[in-house]
Amino acid sequence: MAKSRLSKCSRLELLSLLEAQMKENEALKQKVSQLEQELADKKLVFEQTGSLAEAALKLSGIFEAADRAVQIYESGVKKEWIHENPAPEQEA
Repeated sequence: MAKSRLSKCSRLELLSLLEAQMKENEALKQKVSQLEQELADKKLVFEQTGSLAEAALKLSGIFEAADRAVQIYESGVKKEWIHENPAPEQEA
């Protein structure tokens, strides 16, 4: 409201305007508080998502290493079996 218009208001009108502004101010403070809480919640979800992604990558690496170990083991077992069980010679 313009300063010249405020100077023409009665004290009762000014008090009414002040009360309205105080109510609006309180409502805005509550909204800010709510939005800050929502932001904190979203940050927590984001951090947890990042942690889960990191954990998934680590598990993926563990599973890849385990798969390689199984392949090496199977290869060794096959070689040993072939060495211990040679194919019968074919007759010509």
